[in-house]
Amino acid sequence: MMPKAERALTKAFKKGVEDRYVIEGEPTVCWLAAHDPEHRPCTPKLERFHFIGRQRVRNALYALLPDFPPELPDWDLYELILLAEWDARNGAIACEVHHRRYDSHLTPALEVPAFELPDHVHEFVEDWGLEAQLPAPAIEGAVG
Repeated sequence: MMPKAERALTKAFKKGVEDRYVIEGEPTVCWLAAHDPEHRPCTPKLERFHFIGRQRVRNALYALLPDFPPELPDWDLYELILLAEWDARNGAIACEVHHRRYDSHLTPALEVPAFELPDHVHEFVEDWGLEAQLPAPAIEGAVG
């Protein structure tokens, strides 16, 4: 069984996201609200979220790094992947309801095309080689 992420990693994610999205003296807003085509109201509870879910990051990196240097134990690979999972460039702040919709826990799901993601998410993706994990671009006129 893999241990949970070090508390230091989760705290660093929280701080990194807040440093980017919380401005002292101004109300913190839900990043996802502007991307909700139904314009659903936000709930008061704000939380940090991952643009690319941690499990997707983990699974993709295990697939991308199968030939990790054999002289390093598997534990080192796991620690490297943990760093990617909790990279603050992959996060923002949203209200609870929009976060749940973005994670597809509520229907209809909320989707944000790759071209609308912030630059820091694209930097995260490029640094870790996770381009294939970006959402597909929206195709105008597509029937869903």
